[in-house]
Amino acid sequence: MKNKYIAGIPAVLFGTMIAIAPMTIAQPCPIHGDHPMMACHWSAKASLGIGAMIVVLGLINFLVKAPTRIGLNISVAATAVLEILVVTLLIGVCDMPTMHCRQVMLPTLVIVSVLALLCALVAIWFDCRSEKIAK
Repeated sequence: MKNKYIAGIPAVLFGTMIAIAPMTIAQPCPIHGDHPMMACHWSAKASLGIGAMIVVLGLINFLVKAPTRIGLNISVAATAVLEILVVTLLIGVCDMPTMHCRQVMLPTLVIVSVLALLCALVAIWFDCRSEKIAK
């Protein structure tokens, strides 16, 4: 019973933080006139979708049994890795080290994603252990 909460609550929390942070405290660089949108803008848009996906997976965790939760938590872990890759390699942020997105957005999203990944791995371990005990 408590494994539902170990799996679901952190996923919902960290998914919400990943989705909301680029719109609040860890904003991308502003758009100036006719300049094209920077990479950090697109990373923020992708983070919104990735965070929402983690939230949905976390909410589903409350409704299913342990074997299905293991699969959902593998999905949460993979999605957290995707978020790390989006902000570091796939899309990235601005190159200048003095830009707000490089100083605030990048570390915020990477740290929250690593925490989501670690919590998902712990939840997988707990559910696998409870499945072995049940057999």
